Amino acid sequence: MEYPNSKLTKPYRRGILIAFVALFFILAPAIIMYTSGYRYDWQRGLLRETGAINVDVEPASAAVYLNEVKMKSKMPVRINDRIPGRYNIRVAADGYYDWRKEVEVENKQTVYIKEISIIRKNAPAFYLAGKITDLQMSFDNRYLAYELSGPNGKEIRLKNLADASDILLYAAADKKVDLTWAPASNYLALSDATTTHQTLLVIDAAHPEKIIDVIGKTKSQIKKFQWKETAEPELYYSTDLKLMTFFPATEQRAVLAKNTWRDWYMENGQLWTIETASNTEQIKIVGDALGFKYDFAGPEKFSETEQNLELLRAKDNTVLLKKSGQPEMILLAKDKKYTFAGEKFLISRYNDWWIMWTPWEIWTYTKNEEPNLLNRSGEQLRVVLPLDQYNTLALVWANKTTALYPYYLVTHDLVNAAVESAVVDAGNKTLYFTAQIGEQEGVWRLNY
Repeated sequence: MEYPNSKLTKPYRRGILIAFVALFFILAPAIIMYTSGYRYDWQRGLLRETGAINVDVEPASAAVYLNEVKMKSKMPVRINDRIPGRYNIRVAADGYYDWRKEVEVENKQTVYIKEISIIRKNAPAFYLAGKITDLQMSFDNRYLAYELSGPNGKEIRLKNLADASDILLYAAADKKVDLTWAPASNYLALSDATTTHQTLLVIDAAHPEKIIDVIGKTKSQIKKFQWKETAEPELYYSTDLKLMTFFPATEQRAVLAKNTWRDWYMENGQLWTIETASNTEQIKIVGDALGFKYDFAGPEKFSETEQNLELLRAKDNTVLLKKSGQPEMILLAKDKKYTFAGEKFLISRYNDWWIMWTPWEIWTYTKNEEPNLLNRSGEQLRVVLPLDQYNTLALVWANKTTALYPYYLVTHDLVNAAVESAVVDAGNKTLYFTAQIGEQEGVWRLNY
Protein backbone atom coordinates (compact mmCIF):
# COMPACT_ATOMS: atom_id res chain seq x y z
CA MET A 1 0.00 0.00 0.00
CA GLU A 2 1.34 3.41 -0.92
CA TYR A 3 0.51 6.60 0.96
CA PRO A 4 -0.10 9.80 -1.07
CA ASN A 5 2.87 12.22 -1.21
CA SER A 6 4.97 9.82 0.95
CA LYS A 7 8.70 9.65 0.32
CA LEU A 8 8.95 6.35 2.22
CA THR A 9 7.88 4.21 -0.63
CA LYS A 10 7.78 0.47 -0.29
CA PRO A 11 11.33 -0.03 -1.65
CA TYR A 12 12.61 2.57 0.82
CA ARG A 13 10.85 0.91 3.75
CA ARG A 14 12.17 -2.46 2.71
CA GLY A 15 15.69 -1.00 2.53
CA ILE A 16 15.39 0.55 6.01
CA LEU A 17 14.14 -2.76 7.43
CA ILE A 18 17.01 -4.63 5.86
CA ALA A 19 19.46 -2.02 7.19
CA PHE A 20 18.11 -2.30 10.75
CA VAL A 21 18.15 -6.10 10.60
CA ALA A 22 21.74 -6.02 9.33
CA LEU A 23 22.69 -3.47 12.01
CA PHE A 24 21.15 -5.72 14.66
CA PHE A 25 23.15 -8.73 13.54
CA ILE A 26 26.29 -6.61 13.55
CA LEU A 27 25.76 -4.76 16.83
CA ALA A 28 24.23 -7.54 18.92
CA PRO A 29 27.33 -9.79 18.82
CA ALA A 30 29.54 -6.74 19.38
CA ILE A 31 27.53 -5.71 22.45
CA ILE A 32 27.50 -9.26 23.78
CA MET A 33 31.27 -9.60 23.28
CA TYR A 34 31.85 -6.17 24.84
CA THR A 35 29.87 -7.06 27.95
CA SER A 36 31.72 -10.39 28.07
CA GLY A 37 35.05 -8.58 28.32
CA TYR A 38 36.29 -8.57 24.74
CA ARG A 39 38.07 -5.49 23.30
CA TYR A 40 39.67 -4.73 19.98
CA ASP A 41 43.45 -4.51 20.17
CA TRP A 42 44.20 -1.77 17.60
CA GLN A 43 47.94 -2.42 17.75
CA ARG A 44 47.64 -6.07 16.81
CA GLY A 45 44.38 -5.86 14.90
CA LEU A 46 42.78 -8.56 17.05
CA LEU A 47 39.65 -8.96 19.11
CA ARG A 48 40.84 -9.99 22.56
CA GLU A 49 39.43 -10.82 25.97
CA THR A 50 40.27 -8.38 28.79
CA GLY A 51 41.01 -8.41 32.50
CA ALA A 52 40.88 -5.93 35.36
CA ILE A 53 42.97 -4.45 38.16
CA ASN A 54 41.49 -3.75 41.60
CA VAL A 55 43.41 -1.57 44.07
CA ASP A 56 42.33 -1.02 47.67
CA VAL A 57 45.12 0.15 49.99
CA GLU A 58 45.68 2.57 52.89
CA PRO A 59 45.42 5.53 53.08
CA ALA A 60 42.09 5.83 51.26
CA SER A 61 43.17 9.18 49.78
CA ALA A 62 46.04 7.62 47.82
CA ALA A 63 46.03 8.02 44.04
CA VAL A 64 46.56 5.14 41.60
CA TYR A 65 48.56 5.52 38.41
CA LEU A 66 48.45 3.00 35.56
CA ASN A 67 51.52 3.35 33.33
CA GLU A 68 51.85 6.82 34.91
CA VAL A 69 48.30 7.83 33.95
CA LYS A 70 46.26 8.84 36.97
CA MET A 71 43.17 6.71 37.40
CA LYS A 72 41.45 7.87 40.55
CA SER A 73 42.31 9.39 43.93
CA LYS A 74 39.94 7.58 46.27
CA MET A 75 39.94 3.93 47.25
CA PRO A 76 38.91 1.40 46.11
CA VAL A 77 39.97 1.80 42.49
CA ARG A 78 38.84 -0.69 39.84
CA ILE A 79 40.43 -0.48 36.40
CA ASN A 80 38.36 -2.51 33.95
CA ASP A 81 38.75 -3.62 30.33
CA ARG A 82 42.52 -4.01 30.30
CA ILE A 83 43.95 -5.92 27.35
CA PRO A 84 46.15 -8.78 28.66
CA GLY A 85 49.75 -7.71 29.24
CA ARG A 86 52.08 -6.10 31.76
CA TYR A 87 51.20 -2.82 33.48
CA ASN A 88 53.05 -0.60 35.92
CA ILE A 89 51.03 0.32 39.01
CA ARG A 90 52.04 3.21 41.22
CA VAL A 91 50.22 4.15 44.42
CA ALA A 92 51.10 7.62 45.71
CA ALA A 93 50.02 9.95 48.51
CA ASP A 94 51.50 13.14 49.96
CA GLY A 95 53.98 12.34 52.72
CA TYR A 96 54.27 8.64 51.80
CA TYR A 97 56.71 6.55 49.81
CA ASP A 98 55.43 5.58 46.39
CA TRP A 99 54.42 1.93 46.11
CA ARG A 100 55.32 0.47 42.71
CA LYS A 101 54.63 -2.91 41.18
CA GLU A 102 54.52 -4.37 37.68
CA VAL A 103 51.49 -6.64 37.32
CA GLU A 104 50.35 -8.96 34.56
CA VAL A 105 46.72 -8.88 33.46
CA GLU A 106 45.29 -12.09 32.03
CA ASN A 107 42.07 -12.91 30.17
CA LYS A 108 38.95 -12.70 32.34
CA GLN A 109 41.08 -12.33 35.48
CA THR A 110 41.24 -9.55 38.07
CA VAL A 111 44.57 -8.59 39.64
CA TYR A 112 43.99 -7.61 43.27
CA ILE A 113 46.29 -5.20 45.10
CA LYS A 114 44.96 -5.03 48.63
CA GLU A 115 45.84 -5.37 52.31
CA ILE A 116 48.61 -2.80 52.04
CA SER A 117 49.37 0.24 54.16
CA ILE A 118 51.96 2.36 52.38
CA ILE A 119 54.84 3.76 54.43
CA ARG A 120 55.09 7.36 55.64
CA LYS A 121 58.17 9.40 54.75
CA ASN A 122 59.68 10.41 58.09
CA ALA A 123 63.20 10.88 59.38
CA PRO A 124 64.09 9.03 62.62
CA ALA A 125 64.10 11.13 65.79
CA PHE A 126 66.68 10.65 68.54
CA TYR A 127 65.00 9.25 71.64
CA LEU A 128 67.41 7.85 74.22
CA ALA A 129 71.20 8.33 74.54
CA GLY A 130 73.75 5.66 75.39
CA LYS A 131 75.40 2.48 74.15
CA ILE A 132 72.29 0.32 74.06
CA THR A 133 72.60 -3.21 72.70
CA ASP A 134 69.20 -4.80 73.32
CA LEU A 135 65.61 -3.58 73.17
CA GLN A 136 62.48 -5.52 74.14
CA MET A 137 58.92 -4.16 74.05
CA SER A 138 56.12 -5.27 76.39
CA PHE A 139 53.05 -6.88 74.85
CA ASP A 140 50.94 -3.70 75.15
CA ASN A 141 53.77 -1.44 73.90
CA ARG A 142 53.83 0.53 77.14
CA TYR A 143 57.26 -0.47 78.44
CA LEU A 144 60.67 -0.68 76.82
CA ALA A 145 63.30 -2.84 78.53
CA TYR A 146 66.86 -2.30 77.38
CA GLU A 147 70.48 -3.13 78.10
CA LEU A 148 72.79 -0.13 78.61
CA SER A 149 76.58 -0.43 78.65
CA GLY A 150 78.39 2.08 80.85
CA PRO A 151 81.68 2.58 82.72
CA ASN A 152 80.53 0.29 85.54
CA GLY A 153 79.31 -2.52 83.30
CA LYS A 154 75.90 -3.35 81.93
CA GLU A 155 72.58 -2.14 83.31
CA ILE A 156 69.10 -3.43 82.58
CA ARG A 157 66.72 -0.49 82.57
CA LEU A 158 62.97 0.01 82.11
CA LYS A 159 61.47 2.91 80.15
CA ASN A 160 57.80 3.74 80.63
CA LEU A 161 56.74 5.11 77.25
CA ALA A 162 53.56 6.61 78.71
CA ASP A 163 55.17 8.90 81.31
CA ALA A 164 58.82 8.77 80.09
CA SER A 165 60.10 7.51 83.46
CA ASP A 166 63.30 5.46 83.32
CA ILE A 167 64.59 3.27 86.15
CA LEU A 168 67.38 0.79 86.83
CA LEU A 169 66.17 -2.80 87.17
CA TYR A 170 69.38 -4.78 87.45
CA ALA A 171 73.14 -4.21 87.42
CA ALA A 172 74.48 -6.99 85.24
CA ALA A 173 78.23 -6.20 85.50
CA ASP A 174 79.69 -7.59 82.26
CA LYS A 175 77.55 -10.67 81.69
CA LYS A 176 75.02 -10.91 78.87
CA VAL A 177 71.40 -10.84 80.05
CA ASP A 178 68.39 -11.99 78.01
CA LEU A 179 65.14 -10.02 78.34
CA THR A 180 61.91 -11.98 77.86
CA TRP A 181 58.50 -10.32 78.21
CA ALA A 182 55.41 -12.39 79.00
CA PRO A 183 53.31 -12.58 75.80
CA ALA A 184 50.10 -11.27 77.38
CA SER A 185 51.10 -9.33 80.53
CA ASN A 186 53.66 -6.74 81.61
CA TYR A 187 55.95 -9.17 83.41
CA LEU A 188 59.60 -9.34 82.43
CA ALA A 189 62.07 -12.20 82.92
CA LEU A 190 65.81 -11.50 83.19
CA SER A 191 68.10 -14.47 82.64
CA ASP A 192 71.76 -15.08 81.98
CA ALA A 193 72.40 -16.02 78.35
CA THR A 194 73.58 -19.56 79.02
CA THR A 195 72.19 -23.02 78.31
CA THR A 196 71.69 -23.66 82.03
CA HIS A 197 70.49 -20.58 83.89
CA GLN A 198 72.00 -19.50 87.18
CA THR A 199 70.03 -16.25 87.11
CA LEU A 200 66.28 -15.92 86.56
CA LEU A 201 64.56 -12.81 87.86
CA VAL A 202 60.90 -11.89 87.31
CA ILE A 203 59.67 -8.28 87.50
CA ASP A 204 56.20 -6.75 87.28
CA ALA A 205 56.71 -3.58 85.22
CA ALA A 206 53.96 -1.85 87.21
CA HIS A 207 55.91 -2.53 90.45
CA PRO A 208 59.54 -2.74 89.36
CA GLU A 209 60.86 -2.29 92.87
CA LYS A 210 59.86 -5.88 93.62
CA ILE A 211 62.19 -8.42 91.99
CA ILE A 212 61.49 -12.14 92.33
CA ASP A 213 64.49 -14.47 92.32
CA VAL A 214 63.06 -17.68 90.86
CA ILE A 215 66.28 -19.66 91.22
CA GLY A 216 66.59 -18.53 94.82
CA LYS A 217 63.16 -19.97 95.50
CA THR A 218 63.85 -23.16 93.53
CA LYS A 219 67.39 -23.62 94.95
CA SER A 220 68.44 -25.26 91.72
CA GLN A 221 69.73 -24.26 88.31
CA ILE A 222 67.07 -23.87 85.63
CA LYS A 223 67.57 -25.56 82.26
CA LYS A 224 64.72 -23.90 80.38
CA PHE A 225 61.80 -21.53 81.05
CA GLN A 226 58.77 -20.35 79.09
CA TRP A 227 55.97 -17.86 79.68
CA LYS A 228 52.39 -19.09 79.34
CA GLU A 229 50.34 -17.19 76.76
CA THR A 230 47.64 -15.96 79.14
CA ALA A 231 46.76 -12.62 80.72
CA GLU A 232 47.43 -14.13 84.14
CA PRO A 233 51.24 -14.37 84.27
CA GLU A 234 52.52 -17.92 84.64
CA LEU A 235 56.04 -19.20 84.11
CA TYR A 236 56.98 -22.80 83.28
CA TYR A 237 60.52 -23.91 83.99
CA SER A 238 62.51 -27.11 84.30
CA THR A 239 65.41 -28.26 86.45
CA ASP A 240 67.38 -31.47 86.01
CA LEU A 241 64.66 -33.33 87.90
CA LYS A 242 61.35 -31.49 87.62
CA LEU A 243 59.02 -29.45 85.43
CA MET A 244 57.56 -26.62 87.52
CA THR A 245 55.02 -23.85 87.18
CA PHE A 246 55.35 -20.48 88.93
CA PHE A 247 52.77 -17.70 89.44
CA PRO A 248 54.61 -14.37 89.91
CA ALA A 249 51.55 -12.50 91.18
CA THR A 250 51.25 -14.81 94.21
CA GLU A 251 54.76 -16.35 94.13
CA GLN A 252 53.19 -19.81 94.31
CA ARG A 253 54.99 -22.79 92.76
CA ALA A 254 53.89 -26.29 91.84
CA VAL A 255 55.50 -29.42 90.42
CA LEU A 256 53.94 -30.57 87.14
CA ALA A 257 55.98 -33.69 86.42
CA LYS A 258 59.37 -35.35 86.61
CA ASN A 259 61.74 -34.11 83.92
CA THR A 260 62.59 -37.19 81.85
CA TRP A 261 62.70 -35.57 78.41
CA ARG A 262 65.32 -34.29 76.03
CA ASP A 263 63.33 -31.06 75.59
CA TRP A 264 59.79 -29.70 76.09
CA TYR A 265 57.34 -26.96 75.15
CA MET A 266 53.99 -25.98 76.73
CA GLU A 267 51.16 -25.02 74.36
CA ASN A 268 48.22 -23.57 76.33
CA GLY A 269 48.74 -26.08 79.12
CA GLN A 270 49.45 -29.03 76.81
CA LEU A 271 52.97 -30.42 77.11
CA TRP A 272 54.96 -31.37 74.01
CA THR A 273 58.18 -33.31 74.53
CA ILE A 274 61.16 -34.81 72.73
CA GLU A 275 61.64 -38.29 74.16
CA THR A 276 63.76 -41.35 73.50
CA ALA A 277 61.93 -44.38 72.15
CA SER A 278 62.65 -47.21 74.61
CA ASN A 279 62.93 -49.95 71.98
CA THR A 280 65.22 -48.20 69.48
CA GLU A 281 66.91 -45.40 71.48
CA GLN A 282 65.82 -43.01 68.73
CA ILE A 283 63.90 -39.86 69.43
CA LYS A 284 60.20 -39.13 68.97
CA ILE A 285 57.87 -36.16 69.46
CA VAL A 286 55.10 -36.73 72.01
CA GLY A 287 51.95 -34.62 72.25
CA ASP A 288 49.93 -33.97 75.42
CA ALA A 289 52.57 -35.70 77.55
CA LEU A 290 50.70 -34.88 80.78
CA GLY A 291 47.30 -36.02 79.48
CA PHE A 292 46.26 -38.35 76.66
CA LYS A 293 49.83 -39.02 75.61
CA TYR A 294 50.36 -39.84 71.93
CA ASP A 295 53.26 -40.09 69.48
CA PHE A 296 53.05 -37.10 67.18
CA ALA A 297 56.18 -38.05 65.21
CA GLY A 298 57.78 -41.45 65.66
CA PRO A 299 61.44 -42.50 65.38
CA GLU A 300 61.07 -43.11 61.65
CA LYS A 301 61.00 -39.32 61.16
CA PHE A 302 64.51 -38.82 62.52
CA SER A 303 67.92 -40.06 61.45
CA GLU A 304 71.00 -40.42 63.60
CA THR A 305 72.20 -36.99 62.49
CA GLU A 306 69.01 -35.42 63.91
CA GLN A 307 69.36 -36.62 67.48
CA ASN A 308 70.48 -33.30 68.98
CA LEU A 309 67.26 -31.28 68.49
CA GLU A 310 65.67 -28.38 70.36
CA LEU A 311 61.88 -28.04 70.55
CA LEU A 312 61.28 -24.37 69.71
CA ARG A 313 57.52 -24.17 69.31
CA ALA A 314 54.34 -26.22 69.09
CA LYS A 315 51.08 -24.71 67.84
CA ASP A 316 47.96 -26.19 66.26
CA ASN A 317 49.55 -29.59 65.62
CA THR A 318 52.63 -28.01 64.06
CA VAL A 319 56.04 -28.46 65.71
CA LEU A 320 59.20 -26.47 64.99
CA LEU A 321 62.57 -28.04 65.85
CA LYS A 322 66.12 -26.77 65.50
CA LYS A 323 69.34 -28.68 65.16
CA SER A 324 71.57 -27.53 68.03
CA GLY A 325 74.55 -25.53 66.87
CA GLN A 326 73.45 -25.60 63.23
CA PRO A 327 71.49 -23.10 61.07
CA GLU A 328 68.86 -25.69 60.22
CA MET A 329 65.25 -26.22 61.30
CA ILE A 330 62.69 -29.01 60.95
CA LEU A 331 58.96 -28.37 60.75
CA LEU A 332 56.52 -31.23 61.39
CA ALA A 333 52.88 -30.87 60.35
CA LYS A 334 50.20 -33.43 59.39
CA ASP A 335 52.59 -36.34 58.87
CA LYS A 336 54.84 -34.14 56.76
CA LYS A 337 58.41 -33.18 57.51
CA TYR A 338 60.16 -30.11 56.07
CA THR A 339 63.83 -29.22 56.55
CA PHE A 340 65.15 -25.74 55.74
CA ALA A 341 67.70 -23.13 56.84
CA GLY A 342 66.79 -21.38 60.08
CA GLU A 343 68.38 -19.86 63.18
CA LYS A 344 65.68 -17.55 64.55
CA PHE A 345 61.90 -17.51 64.27
CA LEU A 346 58.70 -15.75 65.23
CA ILE A 347 54.99 -16.30 64.76
CA SER A 348 53.28 -13.09 63.75
CA ARG A 349 50.28 -12.14 65.84
CA TYR A 350 48.58 -11.38 62.53
CA ASN A 351 47.23 -14.50 60.80
CA ASP A 352 49.53 -16.87 62.75
CA TRP A 353 52.19 -16.52 60.08
CA TRP A 354 55.42 -18.40 60.87
CA ILE A 355 58.68 -16.67 59.88
CA MET A 356 62.07 -18.39 60.16
CA TRP A 357 65.39 -16.90 59.09
CA THR A 358 69.15 -17.03 58.94
CA PRO A 359 71.43 -14.10 57.97
CA TRP A 360 70.92 -15.17 54.33
CA GLU A 361 67.40 -16.62 53.97
CA ILE A 362 63.82 -16.01 55.12
CA TRP A 363 61.30 -18.87 55.14
CA THR A 364 57.59 -18.57 55.92
CA TYR A 365 54.91 -21.09 56.78
CA THR A 366 51.13 -20.98 56.82
CA LYS A 367 49.03 -23.85 58.15
CA ASN A 368 48.16 -26.50 55.54
CA GLU A 369 50.77 -25.17 53.12
CA GLU A 370 54.41 -25.99 52.51
CA PRO A 371 57.20 -23.71 53.80
CA ASN A 372 58.04 -20.98 51.31
CA LEU A 373 61.41 -19.33 50.62
CA LEU A 374 60.49 -15.64 50.84
CA ASN A 375 63.88 -14.02 50.39
CA ARG A 376 67.54 -14.87 49.86
CA SER A 377 70.30 -12.28 50.24
CA GLY A 378 73.95 -11.88 51.21
CA GLU A 379 73.33 -8.73 53.28
CA GLN A 380 73.34 -10.44 56.71
CA LEU A 381 69.81 -10.31 58.08
CA ARG A 382 69.60 -9.72 61.85
CA VAL A 383 65.98 -9.14 62.81
CA VAL A 384 62.52 -9.59 61.25
CA LEU A 385 59.55 -7.65 62.65
CA PRO A 386 55.90 -7.40 61.48
CA LEU A 387 55.00 -3.73 61.03
CA ASP A 388 51.22 -3.88 60.68
CA GLN A 389 48.14 -6.10 60.47
CA TYR A 390 49.00 -6.89 56.85
CA ASN A 391 52.35 -8.43 57.86
CA THR A 392 54.48 -5.81 56.17
CA LEU A 393 57.93 -6.74 57.47
CA ALA A 394 60.82 -4.67 58.79
CA LEU A 395 64.06 -6.42 57.80
CA VAL A 396 67.08 -5.32 59.83
CA TRP A 397 70.22 -5.98 57.77
CA ALA A 398 73.85 -5.37 58.71
CA ASN A 399 73.93 -1.82 57.28
CA LYS A 400 70.30 -0.80 56.73
CA THR A 401 66.67 -1.57 57.55
CA THR A 402 64.06 -2.08 54.85
CA ALA A 403 60.30 -2.62 54.67
CA LEU A 404 59.06 -5.60 52.68
CA TYR A 405 55.51 -6.19 51.43
CA PRO A 406 55.87 -9.98 51.37
CA TYR A 407 52.84 -10.82 49.20
CA TYR A 408 54.08 -8.49 46.44
CA LEU A 409 57.87 -8.52 47.04
CA VAL A 410 57.94 -4.71 47.05
CA THR A 411 60.56 -3.03 49.28
CA HIS A 412 61.41 0.41 50.69
CA ASP A 413 64.43 1.62 52.66
CA LEU A 414 63.52 2.69 56.19
CA VAL A 415 66.86 3.34 57.92
CA ASN A 416 70.20 3.79 56.19
CA ALA A 417 72.40 2.91 59.17
CA ALA A 418 73.68 -0.15 61.01
CA VAL A 419 70.98 -1.14 63.52
CA GLU A 420 71.89 -3.26 66.55
CA SER A 421 68.41 -4.02 67.89
CA ALA A 422 64.84 -3.03 66.98
CA VAL A 423 61.26 -3.38 68.22
CA VAL A 424 57.91 -2.26 66.82
CA ASP A 425 54.79 -0.65 68.24
CA ALA A 426 52.53 -1.74 65.37
CA GLY A 427 49.43 -0.10 66.84
CA ASN A 428 51.02 3.35 66.70
CA LYS A 429 53.20 2.50 63.67
CA THR A 430 56.45 3.33 65.46
CA LEU A 431 59.80 1.61 65.07
CA TYR A 432 62.33 1.90 67.91
CA PHE A 433 65.90 0.94 67.08
CA THR A 434 69.44 1.28 68.40
CA ALA A 435 72.05 2.84 66.13
CA GLN A 436 74.69 5.50 65.80
CA ILE A 437 73.64 8.13 63.27
CA GLY A 438 76.12 10.93 62.91
CA GLU A 439 77.49 11.73 66.36
CA GLN A 440 74.43 10.47 68.26
CA GLU A 441 74.31 6.92 69.60
CA GLY A 442 71.31 5.38 71.31
CA VAL A 443 67.66 4.64 70.66
CA TRP A 444 65.90 6.27 67.72
CA ARG A 445 62.20 6.45 66.98
CA LEU A 446 60.71 6.31 63.49
CA ASN A 447 57.02 6.91 62.80
CA TYR A 448 56.16 4.98 59.66
